[in-house]
Amino acid sequence: MKRVFKGSNVPKPVLLIAMLFFTVFQSNGQQNKPADSGYVPVNGIKVYYEVYGEGRPVVVLHGAFMTIAMNWGQLIPELSKQEK
Repeated sequence: MKRVFKGSNVPKPVLLIAMLFFTVFQSNGQQNKPADSGYVPVNGIKVYYEVYGEGRPVVVLHGAFMTIAMNWGQLIPELSKQEK
């Protein structure tokens, strides 16, 4: 009997290998450091944030089992570029 995630036809080993692959080979696109970072209280919990660039803020939220660098590592440098 093959075990699968509820509602999915993908076997657990395939999903675990995929998660490991994306964790090990995460994006190196994000090379700049945040101008500011920390935690802010939101509805009784602490939410971590990072600030890059200047101007109107853009809020991006990463998905489950992902980090800022894994989800937005290549996008952050493009979004934080200053207009000339």
